[in-house]
Amino acid sequence: MKKPDIEFLLALQWYYSVELAPGVTTRGQDHPGAGLTREAVRRTGFAGRTCVDLGTQEGLFSVLLQRGGAATVEGQDRHPRKDQVAAIQRIYDAPFKFIAGGSIEEYGQSRIRRKCAPADLLLFSGILYHMFDPLVGLCRVRALAAHGGVVIVETAAVTRPDTQRPALYFNADNSLYPSSTYFLPTPAWLDAALRFAGLIPIDCLYFHHGGGARVGRICVPCRAGTPKELANPERRGWEREYIARDFSEFVDLTRLETKTEPVTYKDAAVTAARLSDGTVDVAKTVAEGEPRTVVARDVTLMLADRD
Repeated sequence: MKKPDIEFLLALQWYYSVELAPGVTTRGQDHPGAGLTREAVRRTGFAGRTCVDLGTQEGLFSVLLQRGGAATVEGQDRHPRKDQVAAIQRIYDAPFKFIAGGSIEEYGQSRIRRKCAPADLLLFSGILYHMFDPLVGLCRVRALAAHGGVVIVETAAVTRPDTQRPALYFNADNSLYPSSTYFLPTPAWLDAALRFAGLIPIDCLYFHHGGGARVGRICVPCRAGTPKELANPERRGWEREYIARDFSEFVDLTRLETKTEPVTYKDAAVTAARLSDGTVDVAKTVAEGEPRTVVARDVTLMLADRD
């Protein structure tokens, strides 16, 4: 097997810090939100399951899913780093399938054409705030997940909002967050939108950025289920019909039914605020809970890592 060109790889741009050889690590951007996602993945029983890693970048999570015993792992990214991914697959002996380019909608259609099973575990980390229409984005994600599966949603958010209402902040002038950030949700909006899309919160991990910033990161592992509004008794029949019609444009719930057992999640590790139905209150958790501490090691892939 041809040895990787370490000097060539080190000169490339990297999203994650990745150990390429003993003592040789790429200079990643070390986005700390990935540390929240990594903790949530550790709590998920994905061994033997179908896993999808959206926005995989160089494949940190795809490698960990492969090493953790997933039955199949597929990584997808709209802005692919093909050289980096190929190197990581070789160095880490992780032959996960990589789909380069295309939108989430196009990727979902591709999985249907390829007759892929719905994902038992789906990672949607670091993407939502880059989307023109985040509610549709959540519906597209729900359309990829098996009923009873786990979907881990991680995003930048306004963690210290000036309203308790479910709100999206439009980042028109980049005053809240840099780069291609369009909408930043409040915890209340994230909770409500997830449930509307049929993604039921079962955990919540978060932190605030330093210096009293209004913005931080929130990670919400969800159970893929039925959208609340489709059976809401407070809605009139014709309202539920309209909602179902709109929702069906993005999600075919019938296709997502499976005979497999729901994916396990370590509930004992959950310290988030729970509602009477056992689900997690994202807004209350962020307002009253304990923020997580993420260090650089949490967002670095090392040769010895297995989780």
